[in-house]
Amino acid sequence: MKERKTNIEHVNYTSPDKKESEDAWIINHEAAIYGVLDGATPLDEFQDEKGHNGAYLASRIFKEHFESLVPGADLTEEVRAANSKIYQQMLSYGVDVSQGYMRWSTCVAIVQLEDTHFNYVQLGDSIIMAGFKSKPAELLTKDTVKGISSRAKSKRATDRTNGVEVLDERYFDNKLNQLRYNRSLANQPDGYTVANGMKEANLFLQRGKVSCEDLNDVLLVTDGLFHPDYDLLDSYKQIKDMGLTPYINELTKELEERSMPIDDGTAVHLTFSSSNSE
Repeated sequence: MKERKTNIEHVNYTSPDKKESEDAWIINHEAAIYGVLDGATPLDEFQDEKGHNGAYLASRIFKEHFESLVPGADLTEEVRAANSKIYQQMLSYGVDVSQGYMRWSTCVAIVQLEDTHFNYVQLGDSIIMAGFKSKPAELLTKDTVKGISSRAKSKRATDRTNGVEVLDERYFDNKLNQLRYNRSLANQPDGYTVANGMKEANLFLQRGKVSCEDLNDVLLVTDGLFHPDYDLLDSYKQIKDMGLTPYINELTKELEERSMPIDDGTAVHLTFSSSNSE
């Protein structure tokens, strides 16, 4: 019979504008669970006693939870459990969870390898892509953060038309005010998805199962690896051709030359091969 071998490459780099990475990876060999996490940079001044902000804490809560799991875990239930831990931790620190922008939050992309298939779950803009031996690569998840500012502006206009009291649009010309409003649309219809302690997150969880029969590799990335000129599958092809670290180096150089922001970046690349065993 054929035995599948898995090669795992993972990288994490910190934005030059941050003191520590708000991203994290999940590497749990025992449970065959792997993932990337992207804490959403806070819009308030909260820090815990060690100086960590809510983005760092949210991604680490998920990392610690999923790296503690044993084989046979249900990804959907474990997202719910880890998300609940974020909520409980926020309450323990007195965070005003009625204000969306004060909630600790993280994007999530996780896979779980089984004998014949792999399961996946996703929230936010961390992305899962799969490559196959005999067909084109596939983008398995949707970036739900993309276009949120445009959708938020449309919602404000609709609310005003319907008589809902909303501040004048000039108020939202201020970037901070705009971003804080966007956070109020987390885990709402026409909003975006994220793990921020809201029970509604599981209602919008992207999840699925993919056969391993024709599978070549699985790539999980946070948005810090998105290239401004490539779509996601183009980036996947570049990473396949160049390797993760050279791709990141080229991307960083490109962003620096164009004076574009450099975000934290994290990736986990799983590559599969088969060997005959008796």
